[in-house]
Amino acid sequence: MLTPPRRAHQIGPVEDALAQTYHRSLALRWLATVLAMPVLVPLLLARGLELTQLGLIMATFAAVTAALEVPTGGFADAFGRVRMTLVADALALVSRLAFMLAPDLTGLLVAAVLGGVARALGSGSLEAWYVDARRVRTPDEDLVGSLARAGVVQSLALALGALVGGALPLAAPLLGLGEAGSVRALQLAFAVSIAIGAVSLLVIARLPEARTSSPAKRRSARPDLVARVAVRALCDEPGLRALVLVGAALGGVVMSFEAFYPAELRARWDGAGVSTVLGVIMAGGFGATALGQGWSARRATRARWPLLPAIQGSALMAVGTALLALTSAAPSAGLVVAAVAAWSTYLGLGYGAPSLAAAFHARVDGADRATLLSVRSLAGYLGGVVASLAFGSVASAFGLALVWAAVASIAAAVTMGLLLWNPAPAAALAPLGAKQVG
Repeated sequence: MLTPPRRAHQIGPVEDALAQTYHRSLALRWLATVLAMPVLVPLLLARGLELTQLGLIMATFAAVTAALEVPTGGFADAFGRVRMTLVADALALVSRLAFMLAPDLTGLLVAAVLGGVARALGSGSLEAWYVDARRVRTPDEDLVGSLARAGVVQSLALALGALVGGALPLAAPLLGLGEAGSVRALQLAFAVSIAIGAVSLLVIARLPEARTSSPAKRRSARPDLVARVAVRALCDEPGLRALVLVGAALGGVVMSFEAFYPAELRARWDGAGVSTVLGVIMAGGFGATALGQGWSARRATRARWPLLPAIQGSALMAVGTALLALTSAAPSAGLVVAAVAAWSTYLGLGYGAPSLAAAFHARVDGADRATLLSVRSLAGYLGGVVASLAFGSVASAFGLALVWAAVASIAAAVTMGLLLWNPAPAAALAPLGAKQVG
């Protein structure tokens, strides 16, 4: 009996081992990153910062990241994706230490700059390493399922980190660090984050580089040449431009949640316990993202319109943020409504992200994958810069309800834009340069 040909979406032992290696590195890396997130805004507010200053810090982080995204993506393509990930994560540890110990706004801005450099250096590097490694082993594989499964792992790591990071201040009194809402108690999560980040560095250092860097490729890492590659790719591929614009809009939505949702909770809960409440809600949000990504992975092989999940996901994000806008002006609505609104938004984000990522990877060349991933990330951070600066002023002058209404409008605009642009099924995930039939 003839052995039937292996289907492209099946994954053998080699690919399983590759996925496990990537998932382990991804989990440790994001666990270290997110541990400090539930306490970052409470720590800044506990030091007396105002919402405008908070927006300035977030905008500084996003602006530095945006300025360096594309050149550093070229570094990853030229000098190695694993090497750049290690450099990025080492800088991220320094940034967290600075956030933990900075005594004033100037020090916090320095920490934001270091964090932005780290994020730019590491943006897309590890994902580019994984996608290229999978392409070598299974060239015809549909990446939606693989990227969705990796997204589930990342989201679960984020959920665990949010829970632990939010709860750590409660352990501070037991360790003699003061009350749960004090500055020293909030710094505990940063200390644990730094420790796990050091372990993550050791694990990632053992990954082999997926492609060999040539002297010519290293010379091409000049910022002007990298920018030329990125501009040429965007000019040649209209679909790539559309996906970058979607990334910019969604970056504004996500950055708005990260910057202003903790302040929303402070209006509904006593400040001493806000980090714990935020950690629980963030963990639920990341769990919702994982649920959406898992659902997307199961539907990947059955989707008639590959970008339909992105349309449905952005619509759900619009509904979640609109609900938050309706209840923001009435804190008596309670935490349950605010939590449901956040979880709905992150469920939509998780469900739509894998199809957007697969469509993006199908339109880029492997040699420049990290560069173009950086372009995508750059768009997201530019959206975040605009959102942080504009909405910080709006929140101070008019309140958070108007901020959430604006965020809901952005998500709704993404939905409408994808509906108008949504390509035919054969074109949505076709590789770069492939000829379409019909």
